Amino acid sequence: MSRGPRGWGTRAARRQERERGSAIVEFIGVGVLLGVPLFYLAIALAGLHSAALAATTMAQQLASVQAQSPDAATAERRVAQARGEMAGAAGVDADAVRVSIECDRPCPGPQARVRVSVRITVSLPLVPSSGRVASVESSATVLSPRYG
Repeated sequence: MSRGPRGWGTRAARRQERERGSAIVEFIGVGVLLGVPLFYLAIALAGLHSAALAATTMAQQLASVQAQSPDAATAERRVAQARGEMAGAAGVDADAVRVSIECDRPCPGPQARVRVSVRITVSLPLVPSSGRVASVESSATVLSPRYG
């Protein structure tokens, strides 16, 4: 390095003057490039987790409603009403909820094993409805009371 009028390192001093403030710009650029996908991932995972909790709760409660109903017609009406109310409370579209009920004996009846499966279809944020969707599923089993 040549010695300038101000001493050693005049090239380094000039380079430092030209690059003043560029580290902040680079930090913001890299922060945005990494931050936006991480933010999207957090929102998508929160939506899936919320749907998973809703599916678990709905399966447990709908199995209980089915098992404690006095007859099949009442059970069907109560399950449909509870499904709609729980979907609304969970912030899930009721049309996105699929419920299947299986019984090992005439259901509802004494000591019937009631198995309810709930599948909730979740659309990913910022993706058109015809785009990618995910679904979560949960099931619960309840034993009907012996003496109605």
